Amino acid sequence: MQNGQLLTYSVAQTGSSVRVRLKSKTKLGGTGSVHIAVSPDQTRLLTSHYSSGEISIITLNASGLPVGSTTLAVPKTVTQTPAGVPPRVHWSAFIDNETALVTDVTSNRVHGLKLAASSEPQFVSNVASDIQQVKGDLARSLTLMSPNRMVLSNEFGAGVACLQRPDAASPWKVASSQRLTEPSKPADVIRLDDNHAVVAVRGPDELALVAVGADCTLAVVDRVPSGGKSPRGLAIAAAPSGNQLLVGHEGGGLRVFAVEPSPSGQSSPGQPVLRSTGTLFAKFKVWTIAAR
Repeated sequence: MQNGQLLTYSVAQTGSSVRVRLKSKTKLGGTGSVHIAVSPDQTRLLTSHYSSGEISIITLNASGLPVGSTTLAVPKTVTQTPAGVPPRVHWSAFIDNETALVTDVTSNRVHGLKLAASSEPQFVSNVASDIQQVKGDLARSLTLMSPNRMVLSNEFGAGVACLQRPDAASPWKVASSQRLTEPSKPADVIRLDDNHAVVAVRGPDELALVAVGADCTLAVVDRVPSGGKSPRGLAIAAAPSGNQLLVGHEGGGLRVFAVEPSPSGQSSPGQPVLRSTGTLFAKFKVWTIAAR
């Protein structure tokens, strides 16, 4: 985390045996590296640097290995923080291959990042104009449900919020918010499908399955023990048998959940079911995951 280094691994599974190999180490420009986002076309990564308030943009080759990187600082004109207060860039998510969103926990704002191939990367000032209306600060993690609808976790607010916009040219607005089990500190949030997201909830150490309406209404529809201490990082990985949810824990351990359709006859058809299938890296603290 502190030395701003990106480690790339390969994962191969044969039957019940899983082999993990370190493929490369890439030195990045920032410090305090915390989270990774993968572009839809899988040609770029974004790595946020919490300590230095920067974003690294990493180019990937066809094998998924880093071949170049650029590190960009968030300008003070964008962060809108007091003099002497550094931005704390925490999370990023791609809207498309040329546009991303970045959370800044210092200002409790979401910034835009333009990544057009024909021009230099550029930050755009606060794109969520009323984000500070959400009860409880610390805009921590976000996931896009659609190009114009996203769910944001608020660590100090012990909840999540849904933001939406009518079109790509309009600012994001907070449409609703939902408290989670208390006391809790929501960490990462990830989209399962168009209508459901999962939040890693520290405190009760559980995964909250949240239904997200087309109108941005929110409802917690299930809670599942995360299988470890302080769940934090989430990622979706495709498998022959269906999608898998990877859950990393600050207290150690990477838990794997199968994402399954609801059983026939269930009162909530279409609601996904999370089923634990085992633990990897039991002795390692896992803060963030990116599945390619």
